[in-house]
Amino acid sequence: MLKSKKLFKAGSILCMILFYLTALVGIFIVGEHVAHLWFQDSSFTTFLGPFEPIFSYADLYFYEEPELYSSTSFLALSFASGILSIGTALLFLWYLSKFLKNLNKDGLFMKENVPILYKLGMVNLILGTAFVYLDGYLLKQALQELEIVNADMVFTDFSYWDSLISGFILILFASALKSAVHAVEENKNTI
Repeated sequence: MLKSKKLFKAGSILCMILFYLTALVGIFIVGEHVAHLWFQDSSFTTFLGPFEPIFSYADLYFYEEPELYSSTSFLALSFASGILSIGTALLFLWYLSKFLKNLNKDGLFMKENVPILYKLGMVNLILGTAFVYLDGYLLKQALQELEIVNADMVFTDFSYWDSLISGFILILFASALKSAVHAVEENKNTI
């Protein structure tokens, strides 16, 4: 029991450290997108160099920057993808830290954990799914810029199902925990 409490406390602290590091990276991502979207001719944008989007599942290196990367619609979608990515990570780390802190303090069967798990599920379900879907869409657009000779390439991306399913599982777990907490409270009241 003592080892698990130390593990929960360490996990909570690690989540908060990652939260602040992610926020710092998020500021850079937002700054880069804002510079490339609205201040193309600034010295900061020149310092950053040509825009190179970050994709979750692939690294694409072009010999020449494709026109797609300077397209306002692509940059705007990439900006939205970055915001969704950082937002998902920040909210997930925040709620996970609170959940681990509660586990360390009073254990699993407390009613404060139920809304935290619901929120974790909703973050994964909505923001996580939107990010993964948008990221796959951007990657598909970038892959269309490749010149492939003597072959056809079809990119089908169903990776957003991971976040959909995990979001539903977290929400189901929160519902089960709600029932368990209610049963534990009833048991305490009858004793």
